[in-house]
Amino acid sequence: MTIALVAVAARALFYFYSSTPQESALSSTQCQNPSIRREWRTLSTSEKLDYLDAVVCLTKTPSVLGLNQTLFDDFPFIHTTIGKEGKYHLESHHSALFLAWHRYFLHIYEARLRDVCHYPGSLVFFDWQLNIHDLPSAPIWDPVTGFGGDGNITGPDTVNVARCVTDGPFANLPVLYYSNELKLHCLSRGFQPPVDMERYYSARVSVEAIDKLMATPRYEEFNLGVEDGPHLSMPHAVLGDFLVDTAPNDPVFFLHHAQLDRLWWKWQKSSPGRLREYNGASARGSKEPASLQDQLKFGELAANVAVEGVMDTRDGLLCYEYAY
Repeated sequence: MTIALVAVAARALFYFYSSTPQESALSSTQCQNPSIRREWRTLSTSEKLDYLDAVVCLTKTPSVLGLNQTLFDDFPFIHTTIGKEGKYHLESHHSALFLAWHRYFLHIYEARLRDVCHYPGSLVFFDWQLNIHDLPSAPIWDPVTGFGGDGNITGPDTVNVARCVTDGPFANLPVLYYSNELKLHCLSRGFQPPVDMERYYSARVSVEAIDKLMATPRYEEFNLGVEDGPHLSMPHAVLGDFLVDTAPNDPVFFLHHAQLDRLWWKWQKSSPGRLREYNGASARGSKEPASLQDQLKFGELAANVAVEGVMDTRDGLLCYEYAY
C-alpha cells in the first residue's frame, strides 16, 4: 500500500473529527421541514463556494473505513467493493437495488458534507436537460464557481484516453483508485468530440428519451431504463474517472446521481402507490425477487438499512425534496 501513503501525504491532511459512522444526519427523524435540493446554476456564488469547500474538506479528512486514505476516497472504494461485486458480494447495479442503493449513497455523502465538513446546505443536482447539446458549456465546469472543466488537452493521457483536470478546486487532485485497481493518478476527464457527444450523451438525455422513460409504468422497467439510459450519459461523455466503477472520484458524480434520483422522485410522485413499488431481481444474476426488506449495505461507511427506509424522501430516514 505504499502508493496510498504517497497519496495521503500529497494531500496534507488537516481535517479531523471524532464522530462515528453513525452520524446524526444518518439517523431516523421526523421530517417536518424537508431540505430542498436545487439545481447547481440556481445557487448563489457563495452557496456554490460553500459546497465546493465542503467537498475539498472531504479530500483532506481521514477515512472512516480504517484505510490509509481520505474520506473522499471512501466513496469510490465503497461504490466499487459494495456497489459492484467485490469484497462484500453485493451488486447494486443491474438489479432492483440500483436506484435505492444510490439514493442512500447520496444521503450518506450529504451527511458527511454536513456533519464532518460543516456544509450548511443541501445536496445539489445537475439538470443535464438544460444542456442537451452543449454539455461542455454547462456551469458545473466553471473553473471558479464549478468543478473545473475538461482534462488538459496538451497533457499526457492518464486513464481511459483522458488527462488531468488542471483548473478549478480539484485541479490535479490525486485519487487512489481506478476501477478495481489501486492506481494513484490525477482526477481525469476527456470530453468526447461533438459527434460522439450527440451519440452517447445528447441522445440519452433528450426530451423524447426522458419523456419515454417517465411514462414507464412499472418500477422494474423504470429502474433499469434509468440505469441503461441517462445514467450512462455523463460517463460516456466525460470519460476518464467518470467511466468506470470508481466514478465517485469525480465529484460531479454526485450531482449526476442526484439528477437520476430526482427522476425517480418525480416518477414516484406521478402516480398513487409508487412510493412502495419495488420489484425486479434482488441482485444482479439473482433469481430471488426483490423485497422492501432487502438490505442496503455500506460496510463501515454507514449502518445498513432496508430498502423500505429510502422509498419515501420525506419519511423517517430521509427528509428532502427537489426544487422542481
